[in-house]
Amino acid sequence: NDGNFHTLLRFKAYSGDHLHTSSLNATYISPHIQNEIVNACGAVIQRKLVGKIWDAKYFTVLADETTDISGVEQLSVCVRYVEHQVIETAPFTAYSVREDFWGFVLIYDLTGRNMSDNILKFLASVGDHGLKLSDMHGQGYDEASNMLGRVQDQYPTALYLHCMSHSLNLALTKCCSVAAIRNFLGTVSDICTFFQSSTQCISILKEQVGKFLLQTKKVEQHDSLITFSELLSPVAAALNHFIEHGHKECSSRARQFCCAIGHSEFLVALHCSAQVFSVSLPLSKYLQQENCDITSALAYVCSVKDSIDELQSDCDTTFCKVFEDVQSSAHILGEELQIPRLGRQQQHRPNHPAEDNAEQYFRRSVYIPFLDYFLSELDCHFTAHSRVLSGFNSISPVYLAHGFTNLVKFYESDLDSESVVFAEIKLWGKWKNTAEKTKSVILALAQCDALFYPNVHKLLQILVTLLVSTACPERSFSSLRRLKTYLHNMTTENQIVGLALLNIHWDIPVNSNEVIDRLTTHNQCLNL
Repeated sequence: NDGNFHTLLRFKAYSGDHLHTSSLNATYISPHIQNEIVNACGAVIQRKLVGKIWDAKYFTVLADETTDISGVEQLSVCVRYVEHQVIETAPFTAYSVREDFWGFVLIYDLTGRNMSDNILKFLASVGDHGLKLSDMHGQGYDEASNMLGRVQDQYPTALYLHCMSHSLNLALTKCCSVAAIRNFLGTVSDICTFFQSSTQCISILKEQVGKFLLQTKKVEQHDSLITFSELLSPVAAALNHFIEHGHKECSSRARQFCCAIGHSEFLVALHCSAQVFSVSLPLSKYLQQENCDITSALAYVCSVKDSIDELQSDCDTTFCKVFEDVQSSAHILGEELQIPRLGRQQQHRPNHPAEDNAEQYFRRSVYIPFLDYFLSELDCHFTAHSRVLSGFNSISPVYLAHGFTNLVKFYESDLDSESVVFAEIKLWGKWKNTAEKTKSVILALAQCDALFYPNVHKLLQILVTLLVSTACPERSFSSLRRLKTYLHNMTTENQIVGLALLNIHWDIPVNSNEVIDRLTTHNQCLNL
């Protein structure tokens, strides 16, 4: 057996193919030729993606970095743009947001200057002709904010926005300033590690729970903590099983975890987090989607803030319901809710007067500070996004304000004179007042006539193009881990990019004639 590849080629040769009649030096099955074919397929896909960008005109660059199996830094570069689709049965052109993976770039120097130079060089040369970098109107690098100045110095209209999904996670992480929440999350993380340490632990947990939970990142963090609160009793039963039947080290750790989850402070933090995470879960899922815009995302952020604000304003009633769940969990575990020992000179622990009332103490020491921190962090981490959106309020289908002077000056290279844009926005406002209003900027873009409202159409397209999240580069890391494994750690960079493009863009057809044309464009020089 010489492998599936040669077997399939031999099978195809029996049908009278070129391989059956060709000379031995023209079979095209050597590793070198295979790599060239893979590179050609990737180049064909990149050329088609470049054509879509030239049709869309405006785009936003997304980038994120990871380390592959061989210890090399790989920078994933993606592009966000608006794709228009002509539907014959629809009265207007349909638009959709696309976030496409374009390739990996090797990074040896993690400074902001070097990474930004590599990204700009890649975008200028990709797909043979490259992109027009002056049409780049957005950039997002997750935590690499040190790169924004390097790019924006050359292209001022390339606005930098922090990933909104990461901003939400930072807001939740900052809530760990409440000691009870911080200790609770640490305990849950240790319990996750404990059950994932061996197949025996997983099988015992499956027997008690019925399914395996416990993921601790981004959307999975919301789901896992909510599920943990619902399945607290089976998890405790699994820990008790290890206490009685586990070996020495396993039994001692299980006893520590069993004591921790029965602590009053842990139970209060668990149900408080479950309530808050239930509110933020839909937002976290929405921000991971591709076809969303910054206006809708900020509207959902405001909805979450309003919901948390309602919980805070009526904290006596809302915490009463939470405390009932805490009492129910304590009863199931056979524990009794207790207030920690208080002292007059105590400074490093909550020392709120409660008059021996457990509900009052935990509401003051855990629930109210948790909601306060979450609200303040939401305001802090989404301020930049709100500031950017305020400039587009003059053309937004929600606000239709008139303060657009700074917006026109900022995009003066893309728009007509200020007087023309002002008159056009007034006409657009009158049309929007008579037409059905919508909160979706994508639908407003589809309803905007590009011939009658050219400047408004451009501004709406730029608004839709602006960054929401950098989930697209993170999704490409999964393909990288599948392609460059421990046994294939010497795979060349061009081959990885070609295979990743074929894997991710499976919906883009690659014609054999296009690959042949691509191969014939390069001079075949003999290496003597």
